[in-house]
Amino acid sequence: MVTSRKTLSEDTRNFEKYRAMTYTIISFLLFIFLGAILHELGHFLIIVLSGSKINYVNIDFQNQSFNINYTTNSVLVDVINGYFGGLFSALAMTMAYLRYRKFFQLNSKAKTRGIGLAYFGVVGINLVQGIAEGAFRSIYLNNMVFTGACIVIGAVVGIQIFRALGPVKRRQ
Repeated sequence: MVTSRKTLSEDTRNFEKYRAMTYTIISFLLFIFLGAILHELGHFLIIVLSGSKINYVNIDFQNQSFNINYTTNSVLVDVINGYFGGLFSALAMTMAYLRYRKFFQLNSKAKTRGIGLAYFGVVGINLVQGIAEGAFRSIYLNNMVFTGACIVIGAVVGIQIFRALGPVKRRQ
């Protein structure tokens, strides 16, 4: 059976769409992992820099949790620690984006736009989680509906930040 040129062109376009979606999904999962590591590193840094005593660090892969048990006499350290994880992660990822901005937006292909949207979705999630974890700590830790809403709102905020930054213009 002979296929027409139009059919081959359509097949190529469909393949490119699926490839872009695959790259976006894989990138999103990797960025979630990176964001989680940076988030917990932010908590760890503020505890170490404040001079608080770390009792133990619990990494539980089965329940997907990371917990640093520490002792401090300062209420301020507890408050800052709540905010710092998410804000540190969002700031570090934003600074990396600004450094490598052209990679995400210079090429207007769906693949690179999708990766940029996934990246900033995670940045937004970390930003909103940092604010929620600091301001509403007990609700954030105990109410999964609230935490889920923070994740969705964060992703939308991150995507809007990515769109607001706009495409990088090529110099000619």
